[in-house]
Amino acid sequence: MIKKYFKDLIDTFKLKNLIYLTIVNFFLTGILYQCVRWLILPIFKDNNLPADITQLYTAVIFIPYAFKPVIGILSDLFSIFSYHKKYWIILFTLFSLLMCVLNLILKNMTIMILTFIVFNFQIAVTDLLTEGSYTKIMKEYPESGSNIVVFLNFWKNIGQVVAISFLGVLIDEKLYIIIFTIMGLVSFIIFIPTLLNWLKEEKSDVIFNKDLFLANKSTFSLIFFTGIFSLLISFLSIYLKSYIILIICLIVLSIIAFCTFLFFDINIFLVILYLMIVKISKPSLGSAMDYFYTANSKCLLDGPHFDFKYYITYTGVLGTVIIIITLIFYQLFLSKIKIRKVLIITSLLITLSGISDLIIVSRYNIRWGIPDNVFYIFGEAIVEKMISTLYLIPINTLISKLCKNQMESSTYAFLAGINELSIFVGKIEGVAIIDLANIKTIVPCDFSNLWWLIIVCHILPPIVIGIPSVFLLPNIYENENINNEENEESEAIYEDDLL
Repeated sequence: MIKKYFKDLIDTFKLKNLIYLTIVNFFLTGILYQCVRWLILPIFKDNNLPADITQLYTAVIFIPYAFKPVIGILSDLFSIFSYHKKYWIILFTLFSLLMCVLNLILKNMTIMILTFIVFNFQIAVTDLLTEGSYTKIMKEYPESGSNIVVFLNFWKNIGQVVAISFLGVLIDEKLYIIIFTIMGLVSFIIFIPTLLNWLKEEKSDVIFNKDLFLANKSTFSLIFFTGIFSLLISFLSIYLKSYIILIICLIVLSIIAFCTFLFFDINIFLVILYLMIVKISKPSLGSAMDYFYTANSKCLLDGPHFDFKYYITYTGVLGTVIIIITLIFYQLFLSKIKIRKVLIITSLLITLSGISDLIIVSRYNIRWGIPDNVFYIFGEAIVEKMISTLYLIPINTLISKLCKNQMESSTYAFLAGINELSIFVGKIEGVAIIDLANIKTIVPCDFSNLWWLIIVCHILPPIVIGIPSVFLLPNIYENENINNEENEESEAIYEDDLL
């Protein structure tokens, strides 16, 4: 079975292309992404920033992923030196290296935040354009199912293991210069393979694809607007009140949803509606939970008091092992069932993860005689990793099947950008809720209201909203083709299912 799996991968996606995709996922979406993700919390804590401000800046730092639609349009319509992907990746790779060097020299907080943003731009752009390349192949060979998605997620998680194996120790020792040096080297490692065109991209004689643009003006306009709005609102969120940002985002997302209904295939509209509902209905308490778990005794006397070696390295390594096991289990068993069922399982696990947090915050595990580090590692640390895996594979596979011909990067970016913009809204909701609940993460600290926030924001929404929303999605297997432009029979099956 394993031999056949790899043979099918190589036959479908070709060896050199697979190697390039592996490098991207291992080094960029694996190592570099984890470095950015885990550096934010300790650095902001060292600078005495409270949880709500940390969450706000975190939302801004990760907004490049919501800017994907603009990059998708530019890469689909414009070629640089006869390539639609190659030199876009090279451009952002060089930009990342430059910002990393400036950060190491100037050692300025503003420059550091900009460096984080640029790193995320490089990851987002490279990830998007490589996704666009294999999305086209997946549409040509729908029988490949989620094979490539599982394969790349495996290597991404191996990269995450490598990152978290050194991050916790270096962060506890405040060796940020070493970490940023590693990040600079990792960001540059794809330069040579990209220059050698290991992505196997064919040359284009057209600098600007005018015919494609004229045939899809409305679609491109909506995609472009979504990306520009994401970038603009992220920076405005620093200066405007969180509730104002929320009102603006909800109005704009409603407009985007309506326009998607007008300009896109009905399946794309339903997927976007699902992404919006699920992400917006679950306000993020991420920064508040991070501060709770890593608060010292001066801030929280009766708390877990996790150091970063434990919080990042030990739990991260175990969590990644769980992801790899989940990937294997998914490929062997869950890839054979319909996408809806997988996402229903995921919703139940999200609730379980919230219950795990609630037990630790309420200190019930201590009353039961279970230490925090034991309960956390067998609860939240495991379940959260399973959730991310079980959610991403079916959603990414579904998105790949919905991309429009000759607009793979743009369509994928649009769907991914809506997902990220909805996550951004969830984070802003969290900022407002943390503030309204009077959660204090700077001495004198106050986490007394955190328990009911977990119930309202993390436990109830997946059950009450998440599971019903799953029925918006096509009830299909992963190896089915649902693109209505190419398979009208699939559309008929889906319409019958809705009835």
